[in-house]
Amino acid sequence: MKKQSIIQTIEQLNRLLKTCQLWSAEQPTPQQLASSEPFCVDTMTFEQWLQWVLIPKLTAVVNDPHFNGLPHRSDIHAMATYVFEKYEQDTDDISRVIKRLDQLLNDYKQQTIH
Repeated sequence: MKKQSIIQTIEQLNRLLKTCQLWSAEQPTPQQLASSEPFCVDTMTFEQWLQWVLIPKLTAVVNDPHFNGLPHRSDIHAMATYVFEKYEQDTDDISRVIKRLDQLLNDYKQQTIH
């Protein structure tokens, strides 16, 4: 089932952020979370956005019976590739999981259109 695959991929991303020591114990302020910029680039790091914005929003979407709030298209991997190339730690696994998440979300959206 696609929904279960999406849930498992979100959980895997969550674990990898912790394993790679990219998990933040400090929650962003409401002002940081209110950013209107893509990926909140003006107020937080990409991994903070993954942790505090993407993961909670996608979790809420997949728990909604109608998947309300699912983006029309997901291309998070492009941003991950750009950001992670500057990191010293190995982020290949995180990048692969984000790519898989993009694929799952885009496949699901395509199925609901047809």
